[in-house]
Amino acid sequence: MSTPLSWFFYSRFDAIPARHLFEILRLRQQVFIIEQDCIYEDIDSLDPLSEHLLITQKGDQMTASTEGQLGSKKQNRVKRQIQSKVHSQRSAPSQTHTSEKALATLRIVPAGAKFEEVSIGRIVVRENARNLGLGETMVRNTLARLQTRGEKTVKIEAQHHLANWYGTMGFETCGSVFDLDGIPHVQMICSLKSVQPMIEEPNGKD
Repeated sequence: MSTPLSWFFYSRFDAIPARHLFEILRLRQQVFIIEQDCIYEDIDSLDPLSEHLLITQKGDQMTASTEGQLGSKKQNRVKRQIQSKVHSQRSAPSQTHTSEKALATLRIVPAGAKFEEVSIGRIVVRENARNLGLGETMVRNTLARLQTRGEKTVKIEAQHHLANWYGTMGFETCGSVFDLDGIPHVQMICSLKSVQPMIEEPNGKD
């Protein structure tokens, strides 16, 4: 990627600017609901309790009404199912603008809110930004941040097919495979003493 990335870390939910909250939730919707064909709740009661990391990149000229559209038949079918549940709304007029695209995001859930340990979740990378190491850098950076706070362990619910990927960053399976929203998951735990996180200092705000 030739355009520099911007990192934004928000330690309070109410500190997230509206435009960044929109990008976080839109990216999660595009991947977890539309791309994965999984019509389950994404926004939940943990979001206001969590810290949020967002990585963005300045985009080229695009049309607001078409930016973010996904092309596969399955994705379009799911989009229609979602739209059918929404009360009739008027479409916003198209306008051309230079946009700040969300490339990746995750959230940090405090200890006691989901698990006894601090947890990270909603880890997602935009489809056209994958295979660039961005997801690993984002997770390792978050582990480094938690390590500097004195956290000892981090627990996650990982999609089962990604267990080996998380294993390269020090996570170990701590339970059997279970179904979550129609997708096989497994709980994993990471001892922060056993990892050597890469440090990518965010440019954004605490």
